[in-house]
Amino acid sequence: MKDDNTYTIALAKIEQLDELLTIFAICRLKMISEGLFQWDERYPDAAVVAEDIRKESVFTLSKDGVIVGTITLNEVQPAAYEAIQWKYPTGKVLVIHRLAIHPHAQGKAYAKKMCLFAENWAREKGYELIRLDAYSANVPANRLYKNLNYHLADGFCYFHGNELPFYCYEKLL
Repeated sequence: MKDDNTYTIALAKIEQLDELLTIFAICRLKMISEGLFQWDERYPDAAVVAEDIRKESVFTLSKDGVIVGTITLNEVQPAAYEAIQWKYPTGKVLVIHRLAIHPHAQGKAYAKKMCLFAENWAREKGYELIRLDAYSANVPANRLYKNLNYHLADGFCYFHGNELPFYCYEKLL
């Protein structure tokens, strides 16, 4: 795989909402075709994504001026996280939400680049650790987080009526 350094990561603009929702929809369809029922027509929710854009917590990854990925970074920990036995139970926490790469751009390490961006951004903003969750059946996502040295927490969550759990990960920065 050739390393591609001709990409940009920037804050999302509200004018890009439809583009981001299209990426989520295409990713959802691809996941469903692979038997991954991680997202449905209710999630990701347009109103939530729009609000996160307004709060300047959504970032885009663009290649040749076209958005091919997105990630949301904020301090919002789902209520389900309260039941998780975290290795690092205290500290200033950044949470990764809705990491998505357009299927045509997958396999080019863009998800890894976005995670590394998130880690650097978190350090610059004074965060001590990152938390996230990944659908247990989403093998590539779980492999990514393990390869980036995220620690698998004790316990798991259920979201959006999914039958399978979401694994919870954290990384001390």
